[in-house]
Amino acid sequence: MPDVLRIVVALSMLVPASIQDWRVRMADRRYWIAGGIVGFILLETELLAAAAPLFYHLFVMAIAWIYFDIFWNGEEIFGEEGINLKGANTLRLLAYFLSVAIFIGGIYMFWGDMQFSVLLSVLAMILFIYLLYMFDVIKGGADAKALMMLSLLFPHYPAISSIAASLPLVSPLTMGSFSGVITWEQIFLPFSFIIFMTAAIASLSVPLAMFLLNVFRGDIKVPQAFFGYKTPLLEVGKHHVWLMERVVDGKIKVNLFPKDDDTEQILMLKEMGIKEVWVNPKIPLLIFVTVGLVISLIAGNIILLIV
Repeated sequence: MPDVLRIVVALSMLVPASIQDWRVRMADRRYWIAGGIVGFILLETELLAAAAPLFYHLFVMAIAWIYFDIFWNGEEIFGEEGINLKGANTLRLLAYFLSVAIFIGGIYMFWGDMQFSVLLSVLAMILFIYLLYMFDVIKGGADAKALMMLSLLFPHYPAISSIAASLPLVSPLTMGSFSGVITWEQIFLPFSFIIFMTAAIASLSVPLAMFLLNVFRGDIKVPQAFFGYKTPLLEVGKHHVWLMERVVDGKIKVNLFPKDDDTEQILMLKEMGIKEVWVNPKIPLLIFVTVGLVISLIAGNIILLIV
């Protein structure tokens, strides 16, 4: 039942957030806060049921501090440009210091313990995702927060054997919990990491979809046809797209992965008499994260299958 609840909560957060992200390219952070709260409650409940050492609960509280501080005040200390201590009060810095001390103490005392290794993998995934966001590998804040939430909701593989037995599993997950079987596969390939990689693989369908759309429209120009589509220049500002055609030194050049502001470029292209341009749609990774969760629940660990 805890894992069924995890799945219901995850989908209840991801589906509406994905719809919101598609419409306005922004998702309400309350989705991730609510999902994180449920994740911590379930995690604590399982640790109590498994009679885990008291220090494990302290370790979870330290993870909770890191998680929720990132959501509410993270930009003050941990921004996209690195660490900034300006505005950080003494209490917050002390909380971070104590959290780090707890992490180090836990690693020293419980290294090799399977239950503790699961908790350590949750912390590692949160930090790993945050680093990917800082280094712009994960572009959207909502994408990163969703993956952090999933790291908390699924500290181990979901034990849904009664459901999974009737599904066409590709590579069945080794199911377990804190009071059951825990394998090194769960620790080194956490469920949230499987979801992330599955989402990345699913996103590769976009170039194929773009190409088929352009074939249907008769706009076959490689490689642009794999990364975007043509639209009237005056319509660019009305949609969530990036300009692929840009004016550089008086000439029009193609950028397959544009990320800069388009306002000035639109004016320059208009002055040159351009009527239609190639654009790259801003498709949120969050949509693929939702798809990745569903695929992982049905198909299992497709990463091991590929390997």
